[in-house]
Amino acid sequence: MRTLADAHDGVLRLSTGDAPTSFIDTRDIAAVAVEALLGQPAGREYALTGPESLTFAQVASVCQGGAVPIHCYEAVSDAECRKAALALGWRPDYVDVLSGLFATIAAGYAADVTDDVAQATGHQPRSLTEFMQGLG
Repeated sequence: MRTLADAHDGVLRLSTGDAPTSFIDTRDIAAVAVEALLGQPAGREYALTGPESLTFAQVASVCQGGAVPIHCYEAVSDAECRKAALALGWRPDYVDVLSGLFATIAAGYAADVTDDVAQATGHQPRSLTEFMQGLG
């Protein structure tokens, strides 16, 4: 599947505005899941986040020169983002889900950072830079 950045020569155009997001590495999610399945501690509810909250402009900066072909970010309207995704052949229901996710991010609801990964696993969550280094 082509990405929105692929379609625009490395310019990531999303309807997330300038709001930050606390990106989390899937390996950290898996590590917490293992701890939860082992019952340590039983019944605990987690709000998993990465170690920092980054805007998509900062994400693009981290990605420059790496394995992911993104060199800059441009905020666009929801309609523009939807149009670009549909032009790539993405399913309309998937585009609807992404649109809702991007609206949540733009409203600032994805910015919180917690220490739940460290509490559950005993190690700090991986940063986006560490994640990107693992791709190369």
